[in-house]
Amino acid sequence: MMYVFYGDDRVRATKEVEKVLGKEYEIFDGEELEEADLVDLFLGRSLLAEKRKILIRDLSLKKEMWEKLPEFIEGTENEIVLLEPSFNKSLKTSKAIVKAGAKVQEFKLKPKTDPRAVFEIFRIAQRDGARAVEELRKIEDTQEPFMFFGLIATQAVKELGHRAGKHEKAVVKELGKIDMIMKGSEMEPWMLIESFLLRMRSL
Repeated sequence: MMYVFYGDDRVRATKEVEKVLGKEYEIFDGEELEEADLVDLFLGRSLLAEKRKILIRDLSLKKEMWEKLPEFIEGTENEIVLLEPSFNKSLKTSKAIVKAGAKVQEFKLKPKTDPRAVFEIFRIAQRDGARAVEELRKIEDTQEPFMFFGLIATQAVKELGHRAGKHEKAVVKELGKIDMIMKGSEMEPWMLIESFLLRMRSL
């Protein structure tokens, strides 16, 4: 079985490698491999184990070897993980790798959340929920939803401390409900946040 782990979050990707291969596995740098090495890694057997466990790093940086991969995937009985900086699914070789049965997974660093943007959207939502959602959609791609929600909750609790009115209490209570839903379901987090912003003024 072959896996392709790619993306800029190598820490998470490496942890996933250990889940797949365990603590003991062979490591090879892709840029140093030749075709004969691929034959050995994919088709070679170990005298000490039923199948070999292998990590190959950055093989895609050596184009001629990367393009030969589809020839070896289906025939291997070894557990092989490719750790790559990127994986363009539209390329011919990438499509062949997926078609051959390799499991492909991206590990992307989470974007940082700008507290100022969060607090401004929270402020707008107090007057105009629809406009707050419009502003949120402009920056959603650059934000991490759970961190964004956490900052909204922090701001709501802070306002409750300044003025413990009916509205402030209702906002914090509603955020608590949404927090439980976000943690316990597969619902799209941005949809839940947008729904809250639209309703916040009327709470």
